[in-house]
Amino acid sequence: MGISIIAAMFIFWKFFILNKQVSELRAKTDFALQSDTLIKIEYTIENDLGKIADNFNSLGSRYTGQLSQLGEYANMHKEHSELSGKMQNIETSFSQISLITDIGKDITSSLGLNQILSKVFKYIYSSMTIDEVHLLVEKNENRYYYVIRDKNVQLVTHAEWINNPDNVLNWTFVNHKELFLSDAKANYEQYVFNPITLFDNREAGSVLSIPFGFNTKQTGSIAILSKKEGAFDPYQLDFVRSIASYIAVAIDNSNLFEALDSERLKSESLLLNILPSDVATELKQTGKSEAKLYGNVSVLFTDFVNFTGISEQMSPTELVQEIHKNFTAFDAIMEKHGVEKIKTIGDAYLAVCGLPNEIPDHAQRITKAALEIQAFMLTNGGKFQVRIGIHSGQVVAGIVGVKKFAYDIWGDTVNMANRMEANSEPGKINISQATYELLTGTEGSRSAEFTCEYRGKKKKKNKGEVDMYFVKKKV
Repeated sequence: MGISIIAAMFIFWKFFILNKQVSELRAKTDFALQSDTLIKIEYTIENDLGKIADNFNSLGSRYTGQLSQLGEYANMHKEHSELSGKMQNIETSFSQISLITDIGKDITSSLGLNQILSKVFKYIYSSMTIDEVHLLVEKNENRYYYVIRDKNVQLVTHAEWINNPDNVLNWTFVNHKELFLSDAKANYEQYVFNPITLFDNREAGSVLSIPFGFNTKQTGSIAILSKKEGAFDPYQLDFVRSIASYIAVAIDNSNLFEALDSERLKSESLLLNILPSDVATELKQTGKSEAKLYGNVSVLFTDFVNFTGISEQMSPTELVQEIHKNFTAFDAIMEKHGVEKIKTIGDAYLAVCGLPNEIPDHAQRITKAALEIQAFMLTNGGKFQVRIGIHSGQVVAGIVGVKKFAYDIWGDTVNMANRMEANSEPGKINISQATYELLTGTEGSRSAEFTCEYRGKKKKKNKGEVDMYFVKKKV
């Protein structure tokens, strides 16, 4: 009986100890599961509870490792999301920069103001929701105003609109400041006295205006207007700033091109005063012009009668003015009849018809020009009378010299024309047999425009006697 009581007390005590250990194990595992990191349970007794503890510790280690990996994955995912956002922003920025660059190249490659304006308005309309674009351009100290409405460019001439100090273009240009109003109706008084309006007098809800210039010189301003409030954002402000910069460069390029083109036209005009057009073109294209033989031309010489004696009675200024008046008239007559002036030598005037392009009626043309000179001198020659000589034949023509080069003609035909002039009389036109035959139809149909008076044979140096004629227009 005593032994049984002792055995029962031992079993009860053993059960009590085990029950206490289970409670402690449960308390530890509950705490571990409620924590961010599992707590390793120390239990080494070789019984079922010890195995449970070992299994739990192993599971806890794996769970802790997985939590750590999940944390790393979460951080990596977050970093990847942030990086993707940044890359997208970079790609968007590059796209915007590329677009602006392409727009800039297109605008600045334009050389005419109308072309510049058309491109500017095209890009602004394609990139922004707007109602009107206004542009002010200062050129040669004059201001030009443009408005685009419904994609049509209009040059503004209304003085009331142009001279209005509350015109946003004028305000921006005069004050050298940007203007960016999301609510123009509420905030316009910060800048101007009257509400900012569109060209059709509607009140603007949003306004964006930028001055522009090149090399520290302000050349204009641009304004973008919308009747809606909040129509523009900061990105569009940067966009218009870029467009304004390109406009400034394009206008400067256009001005330089116009100046260059003007100088080019002056140079070409001067060149054409010296050379025939075909020769001038050849010289520009190849840098040289080959001398050529022309087989059928007519050459004209004029000379003032008693030039030395008359000139001695005139002041230098009067003399030059008189020569200039006469030769200017001669130039106009030659151009009228398609005759090429070659040069003046003192008071002599040399011209040729039939080059650089072949003209079948060269003798008729140059004779008509001679008759007009004759008529001009009879009424406007002042103190001077003129002798005229013409001969037809072949000449060599080309450019001589490198500096102050000149187009000239050479050959016996030139010498003969000069002798025709020397053997003429005041107010008369003396022609050779060769020219006479071309005029009267000995080598063709008879002309009804001229009458010729045979003068007989006249001596010519190194040529013996030659036939000469006075020519005049038929009445």
